[in-house]
Amino acid sequence: MKAMVFCAGKGSWVQLVTFLTLKPMINIINRPILSFILEHLMNEGGNEVVINTSYQSDHIEPYFGDGADQEMKISYSFEGQLVDGALQGIAVGSAGGMKRIRDWADILDDNFVVLCGDAIIDLDIRALVKFHKERDAVVTVASLNVPREEADKYGIIAAGDNGAITSFQVLRSQHAIGGG
Repeated sequence: MKAMVFCAGKGSWVQLVTFLTLKPMINIINRPILSFILEHLMNEGGNEVVINTSYQSDHIEPYFGDGADQEMKISYSFEGQLVDGALQGIAVGSAGGMKRIRDWADILDDNFVVLCGDAIIDLDIRALVKFHKERDAVVTVASLNVPREEADKYGIIAAGDNGAITSFQVLRSQHAIGGG
């Protein structure tokens, strides 16, 4: 299984923490969040990963390298440009990150999944891929039901009777958390 892990955002909703440490590199039990995500992916059959980076990109690649320590192949897609001899991160958003790797034909196949680099999950990825293939879907989105009073922190996915997504609604309140 192949994957892309989004790690290019600034983490503005936790800015006091991310001023010094990138969200995927925040330590939990002496390990970066991203290490838990990569371990879970590997346990689910993941063996090749592209990590997109931008803001504080120099924190991720030196830590994970080529993935040999994680028993997988890791590549990096930097979002930014060279300015006065120094790399400057300019994140292009989730769709932009995917667009940047669209020509990497060897990674984009029927067993390709996309994960957020700052959210530890306990998702049966193999079952999700099986579900996706059984329906011959173009894209499958895994989501989580949350109490209605917490929807403003996450947003709403509207779906038809067949489960097909009909719309996304992003709700932002003063307490909202979200990408970035």
